Amino acid sequence: MKKCFLDLETTGFDAHEDSIIEVAFIIQNEDGSELRYDAVVRPERSPLNPTVTAITGITQAEINEIGRDWNEVKNEITPLLEGTVIIGHNINFDIRFLRAHGVPVPENAYIDTHQLARILLINEESYSLESIAGNYCLMHENAHRAMSDVEASEGLFRLLQKEIESLPKTVLEPMKALIGRHKNWVAGALFSGQSGTNETPQKPDYKPFQLPTAMAEKIESYTTWHAILDAPIAAAKLIATAEATAKAGQKSIIITPKMSYFGAVKAFPTPEVLLSPERLMAFCMDNLSDDRLVFALKCLHRHAHGLRGLRHINLFFEERPLWQSVHMTDEEYAPVQVEKLTEPVLAMSARAYAQWAHLFADRAIFIDEAEQTTKDLLMSATTTVSLWPWLEDPKTTDEALFTIAAVVKDIIEPLLKRPIGTYPERVPMPLHTDFSSILPRLEALGVMRQNPALETILKNPPEGVRIWLDYRPANGNLSFCWWTATDWMRLKTNLQQQPLHAWGHVSPVSSGFVDYWLGIKPEAKGGEKPHLQVQIGLPQVRSPHFIEAVAQRVLALRIDEKVSRTIISVSSKDLAQQLYFHLQAMAPDTKLMAEKITGGDGKILPQLKDLDEWIYIHHNSTHPNLSQLRAQQVIFPKFPFSAPNPLIAHLEQEERLWDAYTIPQTAANVLRRISFFGSEASAHMLDPRAQSGWGRGVITTYFV
Repeated sequence: MKKCFLDLETTGFDAHEDSIIEVAFIIQNEDGSELRYDAVVRPERSPLNPTVTAITGITQAEINEIGRDWNEVKNEITPLLEGTVIIGHNINFDIRFLRAHGVPVPENAYIDTHQLARILLINEESYSLESIAGNYCLMHENAHRAMSDVEASEGLFRLLQKEIESLPKTVLEPMKALIGRHKNWVAGALFSGQSGTNETPQKPDYKPFQLPTAMAEKIESYTTWHAILDAPIAAAKLIATAEATAKAGQKSIIITPKMSYFGAVKAFPTPEVLLSPERLMAFCMDNLSDDRLVFALKCLHRHAHGLRGLRHINLFFEERPLWQSVHMTDEEYAPVQVEKLTEPVLAMSARAYAQWAHLFADRAIFIDEAEQTTKDLLMSATTTVSLWPWLEDPKTTDEALFTIAAVVKDIIEPLLKRPIGTYPERVPMPLHTDFSSILPRLEALGVMRQNPALETILKNPPEGVRIWLDYRPANGNLSFCWWTATDWMRLKTNLQQQPLHAWGHVSPVSSGFVDYWLGIKPEAKGGEKPHLQVQIGLPQVRSPHFIEAVAQRVLALRIDEKVSRTIISVSSKDLAQQLYFHLQAMAPDTKLMAEKITGGDGKILPQLKDLDEWIYIHHNSTHPNLSQLRAQQVIFPKFPFSAPNPLIAHLEQEERLWDAYTIPQTAANVLRRISFFGSEASAHMLDPRAQSGWGRGVITTYFV
């Protein structure tokens, strides 16, 4: 095999609109000889921008000095790449750019080390090249420069080859059998030549989140209800309280939206998060595309090591629909239930509790993150029918697209009174909405046959049903969602008949939130108001100068408080991106990281943990390791509103929910975000709405 380890640096993600600015590769011939190539290229399409310079280190000065014409580079590399197997991390990205820029590589075989790593490396926090290189001590001195990435990919490829060579026979043979039926997957050759070892596969150690010693010493200062200022401490205290209750004779359950904080307690999952061996085998018998084959191999590998939970599968977005084909059914789940119910303390999501509430009638209930969990319990009475399976099936794709287009044109846009944009829309349907124009299309697709309840809901909805449509323009999917009041009242009754302890951010003394939704008055013990400093003098949030003013104030606050580790917590990716660009220009020498912009948790958090000076733009991560960043300052540019809730929009037409829902939820969102980073950090609100009206009410009621 003549291998070519290749990487490109580009000015963006669009292969047709953006430019290649660096090409590097190492060709390894079968005789052991090697050819190295590295060239900086003058952009011919979109120009170099500050974000790309910050990520890659490629400057305009470097391009001006040594940059070459693309056509010249293209003519050099085209004959060199001919006949090679191109290998790299997320190599499809590079292949797309080469094709779009006139390099004839369609016939080249290629191997994606990212795909192989997802199959072979279990329980990695991140599968980025930078993270894996750090975890396995691979050479990667200058991340996001092309030759450095090429060298790291080469090292990773060797590592993955060794992983394949060390697979036990009982693990390797089912994988080889599957690969043998899909001979077009080039990476399969790495498996087919191996015979496997005689070792017995071992279940990898799963290390639940451990509370740092310094935090553990604080636990005793917490009471039954309190403003949760340190999420890890509160979780540890809640576990200790639930275990003490169980030892006293009453089994307990913990309902939480952040299961990662409760790894020390046995989880009670739903069938939807457990792998079904039987359904996986059936899935493997299909004629699979490369992406489906990678997903199947990933599941097979984990199943062979005794791992059945979704958290071990590391699903990517495009794999989520595939998971629907391999997770457990209710019938398969029955033995798991019996096993789990012997545990004295169980942790579960609101959805799991709602689905299996009848099994826990004799247990005490501890509600973590009361505001969020209460909302999750409320939404658990929701049924969703997605048209994704029909969009994905080539036999019904066209008809599904026409059906969705008709729903958008005939129902959604008239209600919104505007055209659909690029963002997701969750649109409440007025009572007695006429769906007659789309019913024949849904019936022709077979949606009604598989989901008979949907036909009743759309033709003649029962009393107490609220309907909304969830449309995602990015992938074209449409879902029909409905909430049933009788299901909610049944769940509420179960909760009211059991001992219940609610732990939240907003004290019940100042809010009737839990009382309003659950009909329960929790104990009101302890809980000091946290400090939140309101900054004045910023322009209104709709002003074109607001983002720039926020960036300036962030830098000024760092100087005023003499701090070097700052969190900026935002509730939208757009705001995160705009702030990132402004801060990058204003403070180019400061280490600046932004969630989902410069990487995910697994890539960002290990880096920040070891640095003494940084700014981190936080979006929606709830990772337990956030508490270990030693943040000195948390800044909120705006109040972190929850995403618009279609059910609440329905109910707001009937009841006054601003005081009972929006205000305490907003305060709880601020407190929840502070709690992830610890109460030692100073907290600042920059939103000018904090100085008047409802914003002032939030601040004066819930904060000092």
